[in-house]
Amino acid sequence: MSRSTIQPNLEADVVDPSVVDGFAVVYERVVDVEVRQSDDGDGDDDQQQQLGQLHHIKAKILQLGYEEEPEAVRIELSSEQDLFFHYAHTLDEAGFTEMQSRQKLMIEFPNYVNVMVRMLNMCIKQPQTHMVVLYVHSNGTARMDFVQNMEYKFVELLSVDFIQSAPSLVRQHITFRYNIMKNRVLMLQQRLHETHNMIKLKNPSLLLQIQQQHQQHTLSPHSARVSGAVSAAAASSMSPRGGGGGIGGGGGVSPRGVLRGSPASTSKSASSPMHKPHSVKSPSKRNTSNKSSSSSKKFNSKAFKRAN
Repeated sequence: MSRSTIQPNLEADVVDPSVVDGFAVVYERVVDVEVRQSDDGDGDDDQQQQLGQLHHIKAKILQLGYEEEPEAVRIELSSEQDLFFHYAHTLDEAGFTEMQSRQKLMIEFPNYVNVMVRMLNMCIKQPQTHMVVLYVHSNGTARMDFVQNMEYKFVELLSVDFIQSAPSLVRQHITFRYNIMKNRVLMLQQRLHETHNMIKLKNPSLLLQIQQQHQQHTLSPHSARVSGAVSAAAASSMSPRGGGGGIGGGGGVSPRGVLRGSPASTSKSASSPMHKPHSVKSPSKRNTSNKSSSSSKKFNSKAFKRAN
């Protein structure tokens, strides 16, 4: 069975929450975005000059209606580094008219998607001259600025406003991404099982050689160090975070109800016997004391016989 015949069966029940309301995905790529903190929604000059942190942000552009006459356009921002980071920008023709007059744009609403796609691609292909900065505000809003480096001045080309997604929608997107990853793992496991049976049928000696090489690689010191580092990284990434963690500090949804255990399990683990100290005598000391007492008894009996 080929890989193309497995994938549709595994992803048949997985539905993207972004397309349930009639929107269609027209663009989806990962862009390097400089994320900066901002306490208010204005973003003054002092805050604009502060340097932020570079993050890999996935930009997804969706469109409702026909390509020539779109009814609405939506842009979603997400990140694999922080699954609870999710912002959205939705714009219809009336909202674009206000945006056009405020920023003095020379394009029409049907060309808005093409302009956004072109600007994002320019930021990916030419990061030295074209960059994108995301100002994350503490009130749940954000602003994305497309900036061009003119060697003597930074020129702001376009500014897009975003709103933090609702917690229920964020959970739906996390569930969707989790199911996609789970289906891919199942697909790879099935493909590995088929390859294993094929090699076992046609060349058993080769399969034995592959298994021996795998065991040697697993028992090597380098692989042990790598597995230890991966386990430590996984433990640190799964640790509970407060409201200030993740990209943009206050951005995203608190993972308290998803990643942390229930209070019952926490209290149970705290009262577990594993955490209570035990005052147990060492077996070696008990054996030594028994031996010394028996030897002293033998010595006393010999001395008594000699005296008689």
